[in-house]
Amino acid sequence: MNQRKRGGILLSAMAGLTVAGVASAGPILICPVWDLEIGQPGAVGGSVSAVERIGDEVFIGGGFSSLGGEPGTTRWGRYDIGTGQFSGLGNSTPDNFVAGFFTYDDGNGEQVYIAGSFNSVTVNGQTLPNSRGLVRWDGVKVSAIPNSPFTGTFDFMWDGLDYNGLLVTGGNGGYIDGGTIVQKPTFATWDGTTWNTWSDEFGGLVAPVIIAMAEYQGEVYFGGRFSSFDEDLNDPNNPLIESNNIMKWDGTDFSSVGGGVFRATSIVSQVLALQVFDDGSGEKLYVGGRFDRLGSQSGTVSAAVARWDGTQWEAMPGFPQAGREVRGFEVFNGELYAVGNFEQTDLGQARKFAKWNGTSWEEVGGGFGLGASADNPAAITSTDDSLIIGGAFTQAGNGEGPGSGSATGLAEWVALCETDCPGDVTGDNSVDLADLNLVLANFGEVTSDGDADGSGNVDLADLNLVLANFGTDC
Repeated sequence: MNQRKRGGILLSAMAGLTVAGVASAGPILICPVWDLEIGQPGAVGGSVSAVERIGDEVFIGGGFSSLGGEPGTTRWGRYDIGTGQFSGLGNSTPDNFVAGFFTYDDGNGEQVYIAGSFNSVTVNGQTLPNSRGLVRWDGVKVSAIPNSPFTGTFDFMWDGLDYNGLLVTGGNGGYIDGGTIVQKPTFATWDGTTWNTWSDEFGGLVAPVIIAMAEYQGEVYFGGRFSSFDEDLNDPNNPLIESNNIMKWDGTDFSSVGGGVFRATSIVSQVLALQVFDDGSGEKLYVGGRFDRLGSQSGTVSAAVARWDGTQWEAMPGFPQAGREVRGFEVFNGELYAVGNFEQTDLGQARKFAKWNGTSWEEVGGGFGLGASADNPAAITSTDDSLIIGGAFTQAGNGEGPGSGSATGLAEWVALCETDCPGDVTGDNSVDLADLNLVLANFGEVTSDGDADGSGNVDLADLNLVLANFGTDC
């Protein structure tokens, strides 16, 4: 019998529930499958905007009032992958939403850095000084970053990473000029002692901000809403770097990423997700957000997703409805998954949860509910055998995916299953001709029939698993 075992929890098919088309002499696991325990009660009182696995925990941030019904989990908390328990970050609470988690070692040990649009953090009932927009967690307590430059009214951070020993973070800043709010992106670095920031150097039309970051080919790529960068505002002969919504930094200089990404019919466009991935065509940077043109407003069509090979843009089949976005990527078991508010691909239905098969996007697990503003996933991370998704939703699977049902702000898609009888796809505790025939009959298909390794596809890996265990009784 195929089973999934995690932290003492055993998930197996209920009596009478079998994979469609499989004649089974005994119960077998439906896998992949939704496990919605994490979302019951889930994130209550607001949405989830960030999920990030760090070690054996998933850090969860957003605008919610509590996680899993546990006290001390307002706007941020942790989920223990092994035990399934939620907990807070000590006795601390931010006063507004949390946008991202990443790690950095300033020479005193690696810590979790937390970015968001909070003005301050309360620790043990007292306001933590200099805790606007960015703080850190050492496993016991939350503390401020030494000499943090984020002290202005509009200084909030969204994402960051460790780049060659530097903490690099991005977000937004700004000021009030004659009663008008002037908002600017902020790009900042810290070596554990000294901060460097760039803000006024950026230009943009609509609430400029840096939202996502990734390292690719030895450079920092960052995306959001902006259009240009001018290193010296006082020099009219200084070259202006024009790159809409995405740029790169090599540790010294900023430069364009093929002119950036655009929307043909609107000045409102943005990059929300960056992920390095190799689908067999070479390692490339996958870019998601709200856009539909590459390089210029009349450039190559590529809706909500595209990829960059280090030199030029490559258009991809995407999500063509107007205003739709890819909001998060995750690589899991050699596949690229995406979440967002999209509903259709160029080829058919994909309701807000999809994976790239190397040629097109395909819906995963029945997706999430239809609607421009309801049931939208926004963030995704992975455990050893599953994907954890956060957002603003009340259900997963649309009543069609296996195990679908109610889930508030958090859901888990179990994509891999531990098996006690490798190669037994018929569930009769024997690997024989029946298993081989089932794999061959469905070879090359996206189906659970004959899927021996739980990947969702019937391919050489499944055939090899059956052949390697042929003649085995379990």
